[in-house]
Amino acid sequence: TLQSGAPFDVISRPCSAQVAQLVGLKNVFRAGVIGHFPERGETLIEWRRHRLKTPLQTAFPAGEQVTWAISQGQLVLLGRGDTAEAGAENVVHGVVLQLVRLGNNAAITGGGGGAGRPPLFMSVPLHVAQQQGVAAGSEVSVSMRPEGIQLMPADADGGDEHQGMGDGLVAWALHGVVEWYLLDRALWEADGLLDCRR
Repeated sequence: TLQSGAPFDVISRPCSAQVAQLVGLKNVFRAGVIGHFPERGETLIEWRRHRLKTPLQTAFPAGEQVTWAISQGQLVLLGRGDTAEAGAENVVHGVVLQLVRLGNNAAITGGGGGAGRPPLFMSVPLHVAQQQGVAAGSEVSVSMRPEGIQLMPADADGGDEHQGMGDGLVAWALHGVVEWYLLDRALWEADGLLDCRR
C-alpha cells in the first residue's frame, strides 16, 4: 500500500509523486526549499524563479529539492489589473494559447515558464473565464493558494521538474471535476477509504 486514508485527504495531501499521479493530480512539480518560518506557519519554496508560500513543512530541510503538488481547486484565476492581484499570494503569469469549452467549464492552454516545462492545470467555471475576457493570446494571472501546496520527497528522476506531465508548454486546463473522475473506481474501498496499491 502506497497510502491509505479518506479520499479527500489522499487527493489533497499525497505522500509521493506516484500517489499524486495515481489519484489523478496533474500539477506535480519540482522545487527547492528556501526555508521555514514557524512564527508565520510557512515554508518557502522556489519554483521557476517564483517564491511560493506553503504551509509549514519542516520535514524538508532548507536547500533540499522536493516534489510538490497542488490540486486544480486550489488555483484561482485572477482578474485583470494590479488591483486584482492585491492581497493575492503565489501569483504566476502566462499567455493563453487556446480556450476550449467543456460544458459549464473551460479548458485553457497557456504558454510560459520556458521550454521543457511540465503543464499547470486549473479549474474555473466558464462564466468566470468569459467575464474576465480570457481568450487566445490574452495574458492571465493565477494565484496558488498556499494551503493547497503539498510537499513530498523529490522523485528519483533528478530533473528540474516532474517528468511525463507535459509537452514543454505550461498548460492551464480548466476542466472542473475531471481530475476526480480520473480516479479508478477500483481504488475506492467499501468503507470509503482510498487505498493506492502498486
